[in-house]
Amino acid sequence: MATTKEILAEERLASFLQQLGHQIIIPGEPRWSRYDDEADVVYVGFTENGEATRSDELNDYVILDYRGDQLVDIEILNASLHV
Repeated sequence: MATTKEILAEERLASFLQQLGHQIIIPGEPRWSRYDDEADVVYVGFTENGEATRSDELNDYVILDYRGDQLVDIEILNASLHV
């Protein structure tokens, strides 16, 4: 399993988001990211106040959180396998 430092490596996360950008509209550069090593989930936020009003599953390991039509954050499940 990858370490927290490896998961949050900027190049790996940026590459993952770039690939994801072919499937969804990403609203610019992330403002923050956090790795939960117990859950093996990376959270990537695009706003300071990421309170979502709805969530959509893009696939088995990516959840998109929206406030209205604005993407506020992305959750990457089983991150050590995907990022």
